[in-house]
Amino acid sequence: MSAAAPTEAAAPAPGFAGQLADPMGAAAAADWPGSDKFVAVQDLLDRNAVLVTQINDNHSVRTPEALTCNVLLIKELNSNVQRIVDIYQDLADVLSCSKQPEQQQQQQQQLPQQDSAEAAALQHAGAKG
Repeated sequence: MSAAAPTEAAAPAPGFAGQLADPMGAAAAADWPGSDKFVAVQDLLDRNAVLVTQINDNHSVRTPEALTCNVLLIKELNSNVQRIVDIYQDLADVLSCSKQPEQQQQQQQQLPQQDSAEAAALQHAGAKG
């Protein structure tokens, strides 16, 4: 019974990011600055799926070479997870920045309504006194 050679890091297998058609179209995705971040996360997740498979294969072989290879694969996996966290943080920043102008616009629309309501309340209070 011969031991299989350790699986080395390979190029990412095609995953969801490469298989699905862009339902909104590239032009619509380009309009929003955060869309590329979702693609980057999906690419990393696809790569991590390949890494996990390789790590499992190497672990089942249990040769020193395979386990040594796993050290490198696990380091890459951990690095990818950290990159995903960083990308999601950037995405949260993009979303909060894009939300601020909308909130400011809503506040500006509410100010005239509040001012007229306050003026009416003052007039009503003045009429009583």
